[in-house]
Amino acid sequence: MQRSSLAALALALLLVTAGCNGLALGDGGDGGDGSDGGDGATGSALPGVEDGEVTNTTALLAAHQQGLVDAGFENRVRVNATVVQQDRVTDVQRSQQTVVEAGGGEYQYRTVNGGGSGFVRFDHWGNRSVWVTRGQVGNTTRYQVRDQAAPMRSLSGAALLGTYLNGSAATAAETREEDGRTLTVFETTTPPADANALPVNRSQVEAYEARFVVDSQGRIHTFVAEGSYELRGEVRTFRIGYETQRLDAPSVSQPDWTGEALRNRNG
Repeated sequence: MQRSSLAALALALLLVTAGCNGLALGDGGDGGDGSDGGDGATGSALPGVEDGEVTNTTALLAAHQQGLVDAGFENRVRVNATVVQQDRVTDVQRSQQTVVEAGGGEYQYRTVNGGGSGFVRFDHWGNRSVWVTRGQVGNTTRYQVRDQAAPMRSLSGAALLGTYLNGSAATAAETREEDGRTLTVFETTTPPADANALPVNRSQVEAYEARFVVDSQGRIHTFVAEGSYELRGEVRTFRIGYETQRLDAPSVSQPDWTGEALRNRNG
């Protein structure tokens, strides 16, 4: 019973912040609303890009977010790194799979945090007025209902991407045509300046590389950042991955489990 009680307490604490911060190794991120851009051989016509270099991450991510919401989308985020948890060095894996209807009126997503003592899973469903979360640790389940929508900057990936793109000085490496879209590839070796991007108490980042692909509307289709750092005397590696998987107005259905959460919200 003690183990179950501790798990329930941990889950209750995690539910307070689940889904609010994106999946960076800390909090933070960037986002907002924006408009579409146009084509350009060097990417310079893209929002937030001048002379082939990303100079305004906020503008680029606003276009990314708005473009995804307008179309409806499915995306996936994966984070693999080594961190210190409860004074122990731990390998962690975090992932999030998200589906949002065109216009952002209804959405669902699943977040899985793994490492250390095991996996914690959060299932979310919501619309413009309510956000329902189910958290599970082993056999323990807790629910949370909030009278608000989940932050679209987290659902679209803008929060996570902003953590790694701010101050990155990424430059256009190539432009190509693929499946009827003009795609520009950006690259950078400048480590993220955001303190939340990587674990605390680690050394200077080494061998850092980030690469992301943007279409002519500013929508980021893929993003990968990887590198290494020293943590407690050993070299550790990390990899952050984002992928826009669909832009074809997917539909979302309210899961059955939300009924119990909504009925018991005042219990």
